[in-house]
Amino acid sequence: MDTTTTLGTKPDPIGATGATAATPNGMPIIQLIIALAVVLALVKWILPKILNKVNKRIVTNVGSQIRIEESAAFAGGNLYIVQAKGKSLLLSVNQQGVQCLADVTEVAPTPSLVNTQTVDEPRFDQLIEAAPAVPAFVRSHASQPTPEEVQKVLNRLARLEAA
Repeated sequence: MDTTTTLGTKPDPIGATGATAATPNGMPIIQLIIALAVVLALVKWILPKILNKVNKRIVTNVGSQIRIEESAAFAGGNLYIVQAKGKSLLLSVNQQGVQCLADVTEVAPTPSLVNTQTVDEPRFDQLIEAAPAVPAFVRSHASQPTPEEVQKVLNRLARLEAA
């Protein structure tokens, strides 16, 4: 019997033997699970290592005085709050380079105006009670002005009033 058909092709081996369907076995499912495990391993462990080498980030040594306090990613790059020599700086890192956006060093809170006095300082009313009856300014200028000085001041006032 000739195994070739017209046009030189061989007949279907399944159809030739009379088998209607292949017997089901678990080999395709096992291959699928193995392929998924390989892809998951690539995404979970290998891809981040590759991206860390490609991605340009700020990296500091363990004993360095420069510390990265916080970081955040945005579409164009990354934002970092970096502490260096007692200052905290907000940095933007993108393809164009690194830019210092702001100095975000926390300033010690100033005491409120209500509670500025310490235990050693006297209160205002105590200062008034302890003040002498005649202020020091008046005591230093206690001499009476001369009539010429009074006349000069009156003339100046008259000129200012006329203007």
